[in-house]
Amino acid sequence: MKKIIIIGGGFGGLNAARKLERWYKVVLIDPLKSLVYNPLLHEVALGEIPREAVKAPFTRILKRSTVLNLAVKRVEFQKKRVFLENKKALPYDYLIISTGCKAFKPIEGSQNYPSLKNLDDALKIRTILREAIKKSSVKIAIVGEGLTGIELTGEMIKLKEIHRNKKITVDQFLYKRGYFPNRPNYNQIFINKMKDLGVRLHQAEPVLSIKDKKITTETKVYEFDFIFVCTGIKPVVIETDLERESGYFEVDEFLQIRNVKDAFAIGDISKYNYLGKDKLQLAQLAKREGLHMAKNLKRKQKGKKVQKFKPKIYIRLISVGKNFGVGLLFERYVVKGFLPWLVKRTYYFYEMFTLRRDFNLIKHYFLSILKNNRFLKVNSRKI
Repeated sequence: MKKIIIIGGGFGGLNAARKLERWYKVVLIDPLKSLVYNPLLHEVALGEIPREAVKAPFTRILKRSTVLNLAVKRVEFQKKRVFLENKKALPYDYLIISTGCKAFKPIEGSQNYPSLKNLDDALKIRTILREAIKKSSVKIAIVGEGLTGIELTGEMIKLKEIHRNKKITVDQFLYKRGYFPNRPNYNQIFINKMKDLGVRLHQAEPVLSIKDKKITTETKVYEFDFIFVCTGIKPVVIETDLERESGYFEVDEFLQIRNVKDAFAIGDISKYNYLGKDKLQLAQLAKREGLHMAKNLKRKQKGKKVQKFKPKIYIRLISVGKNFGVGLLFERYVVKGFLPWLVKRTYYFYEMFTLRRDFNLIKHYFLSILKNNRFLKVNSRKI
């Protein structure tokens, strides 16, 4: 039986492993022991759900695969070997790289402020907010937009509505001068909603630096109690014998790394162009890439022709606080209100349930709708 090594147990890597373990000897390598469901991290950060609700242990999901909780130090494509942090070298027949990305903080001083890219970030933010709500007056700032910036800001401003006896302000500095600058009508929906919620938007003030709880823009200096940074992502770099300008792996229409035999890249670490546009960095796309990769490798084993991957996204859903969401259907039609929020949240919880089969998820799903910030309370025992 041929061996497939999968580096990274994110959406793409884990779903590929699940489908391939019946057909190949699969080795999944990831320093973590669980998949972390990133689309729900903002709810962990604001105490809506506990940390366990976004964790799915690899050994509970994978029945036949070998899971190694180690970091990869180097990949040699020519010799088809993966070197681990314990200095062991593993040979492979096929390799799938799905290491994802980490927070990108290009603004001077922003490296010293929390972002929201992993579970540790979410728990750090929750600890900060537990202390923040003890105060009578709190000034919060989020630098950056994108999906993370939108959803984190929407959750933050909810604190103002819940704790009416406290003076809580939330400012958002739009790093790219707009949520979706290439889609004016779509962009305006988010701007209008944030203003309705009471968020103070800074659209024409590029941030120059963040230091000593102060944000310096081209026009003014602002001081806040807490600052969070959501200015994008960059790839988790892996050392290889392949020369490349960035940490991303350029792949072809079959998701194979260009100029490399039997090696593939999926998820945020991969880069390609489709119909004149760069691929989107979305969890749902990473999952589709992983499933497509598995399908193609099974076809290879049967001697069938592999198929091209078409990264079409038919629906995108973004939540803006509790009970409001915006959906983009077929890259053309926009829906907004309670229904997109409910559909998005239900879908993500269903996804987690299919992985874990844990009925506590259903409990957390309904309780978080009925109650606000249960796990943000200082006297909460559950974390």
